[in-house]
Formats: sequence, C-alpha cells, structure tokens
Amino acid sequence: MTNQLISKIKFSPRKEGVLIISALVAMALLIRIGFTSYDIPLLLDALDYYLFAYHIITEWNFPKGILPTNDGWSLLLTFFFMFFRDTDFMTLNALQKTLGSIISVITIIPVFYLCRQFVSKKLAIIGSSLFIFDPRILQNSTLGITEPLYIFLSSLILVTIFKNDTKLFYITFMLVGLCSIVRYEGLIMLVPISIIYFIKFGKSKNSIKNFSIALLVFLIVVSPIVFLRTSANGMDGLTSHLFTGVQDYFSLIDEKVDGGSYYEDSSNNHIMTFGSNSIFNTLKYFAWISIPLFVCFLPFGIYKIIKHKNKEMNYLLLLSVFIIIPALYAYGREFQDPRYLFALIPVLCVISVYGIDKIGGFARKFWIILLIIIILTSFIFLFYTHDDQTLRKEKYLVSKIVINTATGVNYYDGSTFLKSAELEVIWPKPLPIDVSEDEIGKPTLTLANKIPYGNAQNIEEYILNSRRFSGSDFFYARRLPVS
Repeated sequence: MTNQLISKIKFSPRKEGVLIISALVAMALLIRIGFTSYDIPLLLDALDYYLFAYHIITEWNFPKGILPTNDGWSLLLTFFFMFFRDTDFMTLNALQKTLGSIISVITIIPVFYLCRQFVSKKLAIIGSSLFIFDPRILQNSTLGITEPLYIFLSSLILVTIFKNDTKLFYITFMLVGLCSIVRYEGLIMLVPISIIYFIKFGKSKNSIKNFSIALLVFLIVVSPIVFLRTSANGMDGLTSHLFTGVQDYFSLIDEKVDGGSYYEDSSNNHIMTFGSNSIFNTLKYFAWISIPLFVCFLPFGIYKIIKHKNKEMNYLLLLSVFIIIPALYAYGREFQDPRYLFALIPVLCVISVYGIDKIGGFARKFWIILLIIIILTSFIFLFYTHDDQTLRKEKYLVSKIVINTATGVNYYDGSTFLKSAELEVIWPKPLPIDVSEDEIGKPTLTLANKIPYGNAQNIEEYILNSRRFSGSDFFYARRLPVS
C-alpha cells in the first residue's frame, strides 16, 4: 500500500527538473532580496538609468542628455515605473533593484538550455546553479544596473545559435538588436553570429536570402531607438561609441598639456602599454571572477576541450572571444571593474559542467551533493565579502542634511549620495538637465551646488572662492586621521 502511494506521487524526470529549477530560482531570489539594501538609494550609473526612465514617465518625451547610449534597461524600467509613478523615490529605487534581481534569476533558463547542449540534464542544473549563485552575479543584480538584462539577452543569443534552423536566426538577430540597445558593445556580436551562420548554412542563394532577412530584423529593432537618440542627442549610441572609442582614446593621450602628455610613457609606445594593461587586467579579473566556484571546475573543462574536439564548443569559444573584446578595451584604459567580464560567466558555467561531465558516474551520482556544496560555498563567500551598509546609510542621511541646509558643497567622502538625496527631497520633481557645459548635458543639483576646486592654492583661498560661488553657507568635510 505504501509503495503504491509513493509510486503515485513520484514525479516524472521532466517535472522533477522543473521543480528543482523552480526551487533554485526561489532560493536565489530570496538571497538577492536579503542582500539588497532597500534603504540606500541608487547611485552613479544606476541613478542615471532611473533618471532616464523617470523623465519619460513625467515628461512623455525622449530625454536629451542623461544617457547618450545604453538606455535599453531604462526603457524597460519605464514600463514598470508607469504603474508606480504615484509612490515615492525610494519605492521606485526598490522596484529597479528588484527587477534586476528577477531578471538575473530567470537567466537560469537560457543558461540551463545552453548547458543542456553539451551535458545531461542533471549537470545542466549544476551549470545553471553556478550562474545564479555566483557571488558577483548575485551582488551585481541588486544594484539596479544593466548587467542582468544584458547577460539575460546574451545568454538567449548563445542558446539560439546551436539550432540548425535558418529562420531561428531571425530571433538571434532580433536579440542582438535588443542587446545592442541595452549595451552598445552587443553590436560586436553581429560578427561571430554572421560567421557561424555561414559556417552552418553555407553561401547558397537561399541562405544569403535568409541572412538578409535576419539582418533586416536587426535593423528594424534598433532603428527606432537610433532615430530617437539621434534626434535628442545628435548621436546613434551604437556606432558613435563603438567605432570612435578607441580612436578618441589614442587621440587624447597624444594631446599635450603644459609641455607634457596626458599619458606618460618613456618609450612613447602607447599601444604597447595599452596592450599590456589590457592583458594583465583581463587575466587579473578573470582569476577574480573564477573564485570561489569556477576555479575548481574550469581546469577539467579546459582539458576536455583540448582533448576532445567539438564543433558546438568551437562556436561557443568564438562567441567568447568577442564577448571579451569590450573588456580588453576597458581594462586597457585602466577601468578597474570586474563586471566587464560578467557576460562571460554563462560560458564559464558551460565549460565547468563540460569538465565535470568528464568525471562521469561520480558527478551524475552525487550531483545533489555537488549542488548543495555550490550553494553553501557561494553563500559563505558572499556573507564574508558583503560590505557593511551602515556607513553608507549614514552618508546618505548626512547628504540629505547637506541638501536641506547648504547652498554649496565641495567634494567629500559621500558626495555621490547628493543627487539621490536631492531627488528624494524634491520628489516628484526631476533634476534639471544642465546643457551649459556640453551638448548633451547631465542632471544637476539645484539645492546645493558642487563647488569646483578651480585654481585655489590652499584651503583658505578655496573657502573664499566658495563663498563667491555659493554664498555664505558652505559645507566642508574631510577624512580625519585615525589616532
């Protein structure tokens, strides 16, 4: 009788997989919510994405300034902000952070199917858990920035290229268009995808026709946004950034200031220095994002890739090269941030479980134990590396006091909170756009203007200049030495 009852409630393999993934999604989302600081506002890039979306729902036009590119995340936020526009500043902040977390956890679906292309279902679950429980992905998803959406779309792109259906490439090119709107470096993906398409389907008349249709789909997706960006800011936000970035950089370092260069190099070999910085920083941050989950599994995957030739894996590696290119450029310019490599993490998940599959029966027999180890390792690592938010909360409270009392403020440790503080104080009004300094302009403070350092030679001269700039009220803060 008992055996019959057990047999009735036993799930099919498909339902079992769905239940496990659903449980992982729920667990990952709860962890993200638990580690999200909802009482601290959005900052820096995340605040710009908020300002762009909020401007649209209040002014009902495409903003001039704020974001000249990478506005896809803000456009998505606009849809959700419309349902919460009558709440308050911090509620919209919380909504933005929560949406980032939700998109991050549902990325488990494309990562699962990507892993499934190379390994069994059980190991694909392991691979997808490596993604949603990765500490950097988890922390990044709570910041309200573009990476969760960008990684979700790029993961979908990786899934679609393995299907031998020319018409499915229409969806692939549509996804590339969406990816390019979210972050302009997504435009680079057109190159490897086009190469893979012609390797798969050849150069017959029919395949060229289908490729042309796919390219047209891409253009249909990006054209409306390109038109709006060009009308508002005078640039398309795609080619204007992708193709001119390197040129502008090397033009800048050759300019002379006071008889010297912005970029000192005894051999004047800027390209060599750029290249060495690029490679060194990429390897450094690649090692960093490999800890703690991937460092144990990647060697097995790399060994198997070298030992066993796999056409589909070659496609994945080709795409990985182009995913890394924006990171190489950023690190060559000494931008010190590991998130330029986050789009590579779904590929690392595949390579990891591809290597685990080499262990064979052991991995398939103890996959549940392996899953538990991954979750616990990630949670422990996150717990010990997560910053204490108490000081940041206090900085935000101080910033609100400054906004309410000072007419001018110099740079101090915590001044990055000033825009957020003013937005909460003047809610529901947005910050005005300052177009006096350049063509695009940026949202600017109005209640407590930032005081520039100018040519002041000492603190007394700076204080005198600040009084002329902002009136009698002046807020000054500095870090005191520790006794």
